[in-house]
Amino acid sequence: MKNLSQYQLGKLIGVSHSTIQDYESGMCFPSPAILVKISKVIKRSIEYYYDDYYKFIFSNYSHMIKNWRIKHNLSYWHAGKLTGIDYRAFKNWENGTTVINRVYYEKLKPYLNI
Repeated sequence: MKNLSQYQLGKLIGVSHSTIQDYESGMCFPSPAILVKISKVIKRSIEYYYDDYYKFIFSNYSHMIKNWRIKHNLSYWHAGKLTGIDYRAFKNWENGTTVINRVYYEKLKPYLNI
């Protein structure tokens, strides 16, 4: 099902055509859930769309973050202070309550050695 217009693709995955435009131009990136929908509609393996961020997101990243924090004997608060990220974000990521976004992923990369 290729050769869809931005409007058609947006309608099929539940976003506006302007959001599709933004994805195509690199102004923003689809969430992991939207990426799954796109891959189903376009009929391409989700790995086709992977970059380092998506590889991280679709891995067991919550354990990776938790293991880093524990290995360095950091509380949520200390991990937040070290990285400049709100300590509650670490708790949410480790519990799977929220998905880490690209901005925080980029901030964490040097600490996680990825």
